[in-house]
Amino acid sequence: MMAKFKARRFVLTSFGVCLVLLLLAGGCGSDSGSTASPAPGSSPGDGKSEEGLLSKATHATVMTVPANWESDAEEDGIIVYPDLKDANDQTVQYEGVQMKVDIEIWTTKMGDDFKTKKDRQVYAGSGTIDSWKDGNFMFTGSGIKVPFSDMKVRTSDDPFGLILVRVHLPNGKVLEAQEDMGVALKPTK
Repeated sequence: MMAKFKARRFVLTSFGVCLVLLLLAGGCGSDSGSTASPAPGSSPGDGKSEEGLLSKATHATVMTVPANWESDAEEDGIIVYPDLKDANDQTVQYEGVQMKVDIEIWTTKMGDDFKTKKDRQVYAGSGTIDSWKDGNFMFTGSGIKVPFSDMKVRTSDDPFGLILVRVHLPNGKVLEAQEDMGVALKPTK
């Protein structure tokens, strides 16, 4: 029974990843995102009614997608989509509140316990989001761009690593998320 569940989950996850790749290959990715900056980011906005809505956020998730924003043949970097969720795991839909997002990207290694662990940090920077759409690529979210050229990746590194984001809410709370699927550290084409 458990094997069937795991097989179905694997098939559904694989289907979702393929769908994302097809959408991006078809030119459906958004090029309007802000580029993350290795320098410290900006402070939260002042949308008071939206801040009340943001107080419902209990946790965050993050997804990354390799992207080409210079219209050449090679991918230029990744777009980071941090998403704020409530206690029911639903996206908190807010607008107009600027929040800082700290981004760390790491290479990975296999630990003695056969679990993937952080190895070497290849990027640390920050960007901002100001709408729930910035965390959702399906709703034309712009996300946060991180160029491959800003990542300190060695040629011997694996092409995928780990990403950790920290979203700074207006009330001072910080929500952390990590992508489990692996983040591209190099162009995949």
